[in-house]
Amino acid sequence: MNRRRSVLVMMAPMMLALLLNLAGCGGDGGDGQAPPNDQLFYGDNTHSDNAISGSGLFKIEQGSLQTVKIINSSEKSQVQQFTALGHRTVFSACGPSGCEPWITDGTTDGTYSIKDINPSGNSNPTHYTLYNNELYFSADDGEHGVELWKTDGTEKGTVMVRNIGIEEDLFPLPSPTPVSGTPRELTVFKGVLFFVANDIDYLGYGRGVELWKTDGSEKGTVMVRNIGIERDLPPLPPIPVNSNPHELTVFEDALFFAANGIDYLGFGGGIELWKTDGSKDGTVMVRNIAIEDPENPASEPGLPVDSSPQQFTVFNNALYFFADDGPFADDGPHGFEPWKTDGTELGTVMVKNIGDDSINPFPATPDNLTYWLTFGGRLFFTADDGKKGVEPWHTDGITTTMLADINPEGNSVVAGRNDVFGVYNRQLFFFADDGTHGFEPWLSDGTKEGTRLIKDIYTTPINAPRNANGLQVLTEYGGQLYFTADDGLTGREIWRTDEKEISTTILKDIGPGYESGYSDAFGPVTLEGVLYFSAFDGGITVGHGVEMWRTLGTEAETQLIEDLNQGAQYDGVLTASPLPLP
Repeated sequence: MNRRRSVLVMMAPMMLALLLNLAGCGGDGGDGQAPPNDQLFYGDNTHSDNAISGSGLFKIEQGSLQTVKIINSSEKSQVQQFTALGHRTVFSACGPSGCEPWITDGTTDGTYSIKDINPSGNSNPTHYTLYNNELYFSADDGEHGVELWKTDGTEKGTVMVRNIGIEEDLFPLPSPTPVSGTPRELTVFKGVLFFVANDIDYLGYGRGVELWKTDGSEKGTVMVRNIGIERDLPPLPPIPVNSNPHELTVFEDALFFAANGIDYLGFGGGIELWKTDGSKDGTVMVRNIAIEDPENPASEPGLPVDSSPQQFTVFNNALYFFADDGPFADDGPHGFEPWKTDGTELGTVMVKNIGDDSINPFPATPDNLTYWLTFGGRLFFTADDGKKGVEPWHTDGITTTMLADINPEGNSVVAGRNDVFGVYNRQLFFFADDGTHGFEPWLSDGTKEGTRLIKDIYTTPINAPRNANGLQVLTEYGGQLYFTADDGLTGREIWRTDEKEISTTILKDIGPGYESGYSDAFGPVTLEGVLYFSAFDGGITVGHGVEMWRTLGTEAETQLIEDLNQGAQYDGVLTASPLPLP
């Protein structure tokens, strides 16, 4: 029982609900039309009475479960990464020919593998991004390594854009070992697709991991700028120096990112805030936030100091992020703090020095900070001032204050997660520990006085839980907010609230006893007025495994739809694992 429960709690939430309107005629090989409002999901009916069984693509249609396509009859097909392409959906799946890109219009005949990119293995397509009515992605064809590809949904229109990582050509000897460019962080900006890639060649030379762009053609796929500079000693090729651009974020008229400006001798600005207008000359450091030792002569290389900007978000005509101004800051080191920029060097400033730096810069790492959420004209986040622990904070860019010291003896809120805060009925919803009740659901109107505990759900004497691992905001439905919680008696189940303590109740004890019922495999998602989600209703010998459930908001109307994969130990609704497969 404990093993099953722990597995369910740790399952990463997957966004398998991206296509709510599958309408349109079938593509190549498909002549059907998907009814509107079908919901796709990754399922398994291997242990069933169906003539065709295995794992693959299923859908919810008019309240029942339907098989769209069995992709793999003997192993898990790992269906994932649903991405819309016109009236159809592209996804990744592992069939008899390996892990390849697939497409569906919601019908059996209209669901098929687009192309066997890697005939000798798995192409493992990932990072699907829509650009100019085509999907761009990373894939491995077995000859050139992981490179940039695109598809219009047809086999002929699925092609490599450019081989960025170059292999040695020793014709007529066998093909060389593939060298991957490994494109990632695909981002559309000003009608151009930007991404990060490595142009390393078969000898290990090249310019390293840098910022690239493409117009969709091989000739138009070029490096924007070589930020990490290599030493030029012709005729020897230089050893790559990686700038490793990341956090690509569109703001105003530029694409912002973090990158390492170090060169081959160790000079440079370290990992700092950069921006580009798409041109080489227009790719510049915005500000060197963590400056190097001013007493170190410029003629001598030294270790660059990183400000490591991260968690970018746009708010009130500025780009906000967390960064560390380093040990040589003019007004003293501050550790990781909230910053903002208008895109200029002078306009890149610390929002507030929250941490207590009386002994050492605080915090030294971003572990106590979390992702931002906009609510009520302010930007909310978590921070630790070094005295009152991790608490909720908010800023309008000028005034930055703690929302409330919920736990005077320590940390009250969880940091490092992107689902700490939610918004419900014009209020801020979050989970917090006041030091007495353990982690419980809280609401706030954005003021200290209007911040309150909704209900003490876990009422056992030890006042657990002391962490927020099993707590998750799910969705609004029927005027109530649905979330997961554990009251110490029923395991992790779905709860609901309308802000009042008396009406904050468990939806249904789906997993009997201490067994957790809610599963992160699917949803919840609302379809034609019904809320669908995956859950587990039993142990090893009883129940139905992880299957699809539905509710209209009451215990009596919360029911299993179907035991898709029959047997207590078999799951019908699956969570896809990240590619590549183990």
